[in-house]
Amino acid sequence: MYITYEEAYFYKLLLENGFVGEVDQWIDNIAVNNDTLEGINLDLVSALGDSNKIISSLHNYLLDKKIDDKSVCERLRLFIKDKVDNDKISILEAANILYYFSCENEKMHEEYWHDFYTIGIYKEYFEEDCLDEAEFNSIVKQFLETGNQ
Repeated sequence: MYITYEEAYFYKLLLENGFVGEVDQWIDNIAVNNDTLEGINLDLVSALGDSNKIISSLHNYLLDKKIDDKSVCERLRLFIKDKVDNDKISILEAANILYYFSCENEKMHEEYWHDFYTIGIYKEYFEEDCLDEAEFNSIVKQFLETGNQ
């Protein structure tokens, strides 16, 4: 069974933001859970350990495909929430990553992605001392919890 476009996009964004271990684990699961490997699954398993080849394979797989941005954004938000909840990344790092997610795909002003971009704007306000730490943390935590700011 092939991966969905949304799944491919999710993991491409993770890899582009340094979450190599999570992507490698995902590809390991593809190898284990598929009796025969072909197409994108074979490309990914063959590229395991080479981030550039994985990104290239995912990019080619996604070329000109329609992506359900809402589901990708929700999955990314929950992924980052889990990282924060388990003290793997700080609130500031979470805001940075969400911002980069929106900028890397050049959809920062589009629905769903704009919320990630806005979190980056709050980060800038915090870094410029226009927003205190408690308020900044509250905004980011609320977004991670609910998807609303």
